[in-house]
Amino acid sequence: MSPERGVVESEEERTDAADALGAALPAELEEEIEAAARAYERLEASGRRLRFSLDPLTGWLTIELVDLSGRRLGELTASQVLDVAQTGRVG
Repeated sequence: MSPERGVVESEEERTDAADALGAALPAELEEEIEAAARAYERLEASGRRLRFSLDPLTGWLTIELVDLSGRRLGELTASQVLDVAQTGRVG
């Protein structure tokens, strides 16, 4: 796991992280986690990431599209994020 990003970097690290849970995950949940990991990898391969944060004034969740250096490219709605999760692509 990359300490500066807090994300799993490789299939081996994903396996190690799952083993660290100490219990077998339901097959359906494992499939969903793997699908999310593939979507993340496709998005990152395109030079982008998602950044989630809480607005300090409103407490609302904000979701930003950023490049790999962290520069903000735009804000996404929850439905757009679901599309990204399914496709690994924005737009």
